Amino acid sequence: MKRFCTFLTLLFFFLATDLSAQTYTYSTKWGGTGSAAGKFDDIGALDVDADGNVYVADWRNFRIQKFSNTGTYITSWGTEGTGDNQFKRVNNLCVDNDGNILVSDAGASVVKKYTNTGVFISKFGSSGKQEGQFNENQGMFVDADNNIFVCDVNNFRVQKFSSNGTFLLKWGSYGTGAGSFNGNFDLTIDASGNVYVADVNNNRIQKFTNTGVYIKTIGGLGTTEGLFKQPIAIDIDANGDLYVAELGNRRIQKLTSEGVYIQSWGSQGSGNGQFSSLYGICVDKNGSVFVSDSDRDNVQKFVPALSTSVQNTTRVEQYLAYPNPAKESIQLKNIEGTAARIEFINAAGSLIKSIDLAGNENTIQVEDMPRGIYLLKCISDQNIITQRIVLQ
Repeated sequence: MKRFCTFLTLLFFFLATDLSAQTYTYSTKWGGTGSAAGKFDDIGALDVDADGNVYVADWRNFRIQKFSNTGTYITSWGTEGTGDNQFKRVNNLCVDNDGNILVSDAGASVVKKYTNTGVFISKFGSSGKQEGQFNENQGMFVDADNNIFVCDVNNFRVQKFSSNGTFLLKWGSYGTGAGSFNGNFDLTIDASGNVYVADVNNNRIQKFTNTGVYIKTIGGLGTTEGLFKQPIAIDIDANGDLYVAELGNRRIQKLTSEGVYIQSWGSQGSGNGQFSSLYGICVDKNGSVFVSDSDRDNVQKFVPALSTSVQNTTRVEQYLAYPNPAKESIQLKNIEGTAARIEFINAAGSLIKSIDLAGNENTIQVEDMPRGIYLLKCISDQNIITQRIVLQ
């Protein structure tokens, strides 16, 4: 069955749906090495709650720090030790669906749960290789039911727990084959419950069902678009797009949930938008991206910015395009039959293809274009109409 996309020139519709027209720009940063409030000593992973507050694992200061969305210090908790409010080596954390903070203490082989102000709630785990035990517990994420998924790195597996820490299941083993890991350092979960695991030393992302059934592999070793060199952290946005932090390539890549490249940014260095030793990544509900750098001991924030403009957005006019996603061709129906030109703009804002429409029915060949997400612009004398199109 054909999937039709309605092209509406209303501005609010464009802003809500056309994420491919966005690029990411540096917004702010905070931190620096030290032990004072707002400083870090070997910064770890980070996550953001529904209100936009950012929680950061501060390893050698043995604490969790909480900040506003722009980096204003709010509070912190933790000291060195093995008590309920203490940590041995706190590298990773995540926020659950109730706003509680789950902290992965790899030094003590436990996961601890706190309120968003640092009040201890519960903990689970111990050192070992049996079910419910850990050997280097790192990245975590929760699904829609608040089940907790934990990367058990040196046991080369993912473990799934209920919200109260009861062991449910596990999967994985050491290796390079499908479903095996060599450095499963972080994971994220989409709205359907699929689990994406950053397999660092295999230079790939593996996708599984919620019960650990292998689905597919994304990436592989390389420096070009869609390939990875040590993908150490991963997160997913509200639209299901993946954000991968690469330790080796010192960049952020954005891809669809099927692994289609969208865009990337970053390079080696100490300037704004540059990285030295990426560790964590998270995305808030507005699409802002937060990245931690363990060498620089800082957090950088990047915000989406529209790379194209929309003109004359008060008039509503329709075009129909299908299929979407497309592979070889797109059928585009110009309902009014007025003269128009079609442009394909990639995520970097570059014009890739331009075609003049001829009549009401048009077939546009796209098999020669790179796979990815495009801004499709229909340009007539009266207005410019835009829509996101995916080429697979």
